[in-house]
Amino acid sequence: MAGLVEGKKDFTEEFKNELVPQSISLLQEKGIEEAVQFCLAFEKKCRLAGDHANLKEVCLHVVRLCREREDWSKLNSVLSVISKRRTQHKTAIESIVKEAYEYLDQTPDVKVKRELAMTLKDVVEGKIYVEAESARLHLLLALMSEEHDKDINAAVDMIQDVHV
Repeated sequence: MAGLVEGKKDFTEEFKNELVPQSISLLQEKGIEEAVQFCLAFEKKCRLAGDHANLKEVCLHVVRLCREREDWSKLNSVLSVISKRRTQHKTAIESIVKEAYEYLDQTPDVKVKRELAMTLKDVVEGKIYVEAESARLHLLLALMSEEHDKDINAAVDMIQDVHV
């Protein structure tokens, strides 16, 4: 463990001066996929070097790029990928969940909102540090089942998933 602390690096300058402008340039020139891949490579560098502050910022940057493009399926994919990365730090997951949760009211329709909520629910599954977001997501999905699908049983099942 001591070796990890010694190897900790700070990528703040590289994040501000290289990653942000280059990812925006890639987004405009080649599209969302290339920009996301570029950012995820930097995310890995931060994660492995133990730079949690910039790790959080790069994860938020990727999520915001997807949101600005209104590429909801890519947003769902990015949320899943970031959360499943090996040794992912909890501050990164916590920050992307809170950021993406804010987007739920900005979705274009109920289908997209449900998909985003389900993705977030999967991301927070079993993580105690995002317990409040998990409870809110379960409630939201239960209400959606009740109001939009008229499926009371699905709503009840969703609420029963919440462990208090």
